[in-house]
Amino acid sequence: MEIAKLSSKGQIVIPLKLRNSLGLSEGSVIGMQEVNDVLVIKKIDTDLVDQFEKSLSDLKQGKIKRVA
Repeated sequence: MEIAKLSSKGQIVIPLKLRNSLGLSEGSVIGMQEVNDVLVIKKIDTDLVDQFEKSLSDLKQGKIKRVA
């Protein structure tokens, strides 16, 4: 288990070992959720989000008629 301190601004530093293993770098997008008394931090695949947003846009513009 890695341990970090919370700053006065509510910031934490993700230890280098974890950043490297998850492929996190400056500008990476992460999501957070509380599950009981546990804070879950998850790397967000922005490429997947971008693809989803483009698909929604195409659907709204009528470029896609049916999604399987």
